Amino acid sequence: MRKAARNERERLPHWLRGLILLMVACGALLCGLRAADGYGAAMAHHDAPVCAAGDDGGTCVRREQGTVVDRRTGQDCSGEDGTCTTYYEVSVRWPDRTAWLEVGSGMYAEVRTDDRAEVGLWRDEVVELEVRDRTRSYATSAQDGVLWWLALGSLLLAVGAWAVLSGRPATLLHLSVLGWPLAAVGLGWLGSMALFGGHPALWAFAIVWTGFAILWSVGARRVR
Repeated sequence: MRKAARNERERLPHWLRGLILLMVACGALLCGLRAADGYGAAMAHHDAPVCAAGDDGGTCVRREQGTVVDRRTGQDCSGEDGTCTTYYEVSVRWPDRTAWLEVGSGMYAEVRTDDRAEVGLWRDEVVELEVRDRTRSYATSAQDGVLWWLALGSLLLAVGAWAVLSGRPATLLHLSVLGWPLAAVGLGWLGSMALFGGHPALWAFAIVWTGFAILWSVGARRVR
């Protein structure tokens, strides 16, 4: 009885929890709308026609002829867990500029310097590279933004659940809360791949990431 009364005293007032819940609902709705806008913008180039001669590429995919001028591979060990991944890149020059573009290991093995390349541009962003009958597609900045809007929306929903189920400020200072942002990023990542597709290895990694974050939150909560 005393414990229940103490827990109730530790909670925020009902009106304040309701206000937080209202703000969370508005924020989550905004995130959903922005994610939907990003999805529409990201998918627009898939149905866009190829630009006619002289078109600036505002509503079409501009095809530019270029040349492979360099290639490189190496290890990226920037992950917090210390693991390294191999990256493969080719440098392509076309009339507008020169850029390093990531490719897969199979494409990298076949591509050689001075090979002819064709670059697909959507509003000045590279969305496709074709060399030696191999094609690599690239996500637009709008597509990358969808992940983060979904992640932010997931985090806001977690705050809303806290306001409804707990409402105790001390809970937000607990170690288990550190898992919330990690889980939100994982959920945003899974949502983004559900919309745009993803490699099975990325699906597996995202599921493990999200599962670990959720288990971290639950486990840390139990040892409180």
